[in-house]
Amino acid sequence: MDSARRITAAISAVILLSSVSVLAVLPYAPKSKGLVGIRAGIIGRATIDYGAERNLQSMIDLSLGLFWEVPFTRHAYSGIWIDGHNIEAAGQQQFLLDVSLPVAYAYEFPRARMLLRPVIAFGLGHLANITFMDATSYLTIKVLVQLHFLLPKQRAWIIELGVFHAPVGGNSKLDVSIGPAVLLRLGYVL
Repeated sequence: MDSARRITAAISAVILLSSVSVLAVLPYAPKSKGLVGIRAGIIGRATIDYGAERNLQSMIDLSLGLFWEVPFTRHAYSGIWIDGHNIEAAGQQQFLLDVSLPVAYAYEFPRARMLLRPVIAFGLGHLANITFMDATSYLTIKVLVQLHFLLPKQRAWIIELGVFHAPVGGNSKLDVSIGPAVLLRLGYVL
C-alpha cells in the first residue's frame, strides 16, 4: 500500500518534469499552434481488482476528454490530456479523473488529408469514494491509434481506438488495479 503511494508520487513528478521539459523546447519546436480539442466516447468493461482476491466487472460507460498538444519535432507531439471515465460497478458509479502526458507520432497521408497517430500516454488517475472503497489514485497507461481527418484552418475530426489500463494504484488500505479496458472515442481539433 505504501508502494502505491510512492509510485503515484513518482509518476506525478515525471509528468510534472516532462511537462516543464516540453515547455522548455517550445521556442525551438516547429512553428505551429499545436492541437487543442475534445473527445467523447465509451470505455469498455474492465476488471477492478481490490484487496485480497476480490474483483468486480465495470460496465461499458462514458469517457470524455480535453487535450492540448504541441509539436516538439515535425511529426512528434506531446502535451496534456485531461480525461474523465465514468466507472460503474456493483450498482455504484463514480468518475475517474485521469491527467496524462501523451507522446504521439504523426504519419502523414497528404492525398487523403489524413494523419495516422500511434499514441502512448502515462498519467495519474483519481477515483473518488465508492461504497466499497475509499478514494484511490492510480498510474494510468493508454495505448491508442488515432486517425485525424484534416479540415481547413488546422481543424480535424478524430477517431481514436485503444486500451486504458491502471495497473497500479490504491490508497492506504487497499491495492487496486483497473483494466485493461477498450477506449473508443470521437473527437474534434478546435
